[in-house]
Amino acid sequence: MLRRRRVRPDAPATASTTARTRRWVAALIEAGWTLPAALVADRPPTATRIGVDGGPWTAIVDGRGAVSPGPGRPTLDWAVGADDRWYVPASEPGVEQVRIDHAPVVETRLRVPGGHVVHRAYVARGATHPGGNEWVVVEVENASKLPIALAWLVRPWDADGLVELGWVTIEPMPGATDGSAPWQLWAGDLGAVLPRRPSRWAGTDGDRQAADEPGPDPLATVLAGDASADWAGPREPASDAGLASMAVLVPVPHTATATIVVPQGVTAADAAHLGWPGGRPEVDAVVRGWTALTDGGPRIELPDPVLADAVAAARRSLVLSHRVERVAADDDRHAVPLHHIISPTGRWGAGADPAPVGEQMEVLEALAW
Repeated sequence: MLRRRRVRPDAPATASTTARTRRWVAALIEAGWTLPAALVADRPPTATRIGVDGGPWTAIVDGRGAVSPGPGRPTLDWAVGADDRWYVPASEPGVEQVRIDHAPVVETRLRVPGGHVVHRAYVARGATHPGGNEWVVVEVENASKLPIALAWLVRPWDADGLVELGWVTIEPMPGATDGSAPWQLWAGDLGAVLPRRPSRWAGTDGDRQAADEPGPDPLATVLAGDASADWAGPREPASDAGLASMAVLVPVPHTATATIVVPQGVTAADAAHLGWPGGRPEVDAVVRGWTALTDGGPRIELPDPVLADAVAAARRSLVLSHRVERVAADDDRHAVPLHHIISPTGRWGAGADPAPVGEQMEVLEALAW
């Protein structure tokens, strides 16, 4: 049974992302946590926005494949257990990333013994859920010659910095009777659905993570081979510091693909109404849809292939910032006026706060291309 609770009921609802980041980053590094480049600033961070045409939500994929579904919501990261050791894309040198056919479909390739593991992230419309019909889809294909273990990691930060996350939980779908049914993972109001029960899990230990210190990283538990296979007891990692994190492991045989989906716009109150989405398009269909959408506009031929690629990607990115503003007609004899505008999405959701400077600059950069 999902327990919707806050670990610190007397704490403010949400601390400033910037203030939390300044307070905790050094302590997390000292405690041995693996952090993204955007937090530790050891290399220039890169990110790509993904979404659907006309949708109110977008998500961010960083340069190593970590997916941030929205502001204030935790990030979904990944790690790979190969034949020789664990590979953590956030800190590995051999990671490559591309946009497939310039679309907002991000492919991240990690080299392991026997080949590559390929991570793809995109947004597609599928089965209707309480928040709409948009799903962030993250899939990892084992393109190597050997089986791997995949760790999905729920991390207490978004694309801008650290967020407050008091608890994470994973449990079977309401009414499920065995491990082959879909399972739900909740981290605050971030919900994710897996097709079946994972094999192992690890999480922050509330007894070892006080309000004034971060405690050990659950990823370190996975790397040490100490993830738990016990699914009988409670599975709700908590943190008095608001730094809850969890790792769930799934086996991925040679040529197989593991998938996790995140419904956009839902809250933990919607848990009983979520299931595995049927009818969502595969990644190739999503890419073709973006190509068809932009091919309907002006055709631009450029001699420089690098410039041509940048312009093609920018055209697709601008679609995610396209807004149609509808106003009332003067009277019933006139058509309803429509104003087409290009603007940031405003905290990645409809009717939210003004967009951060980074989002505004992102739109300006695409327009400049």
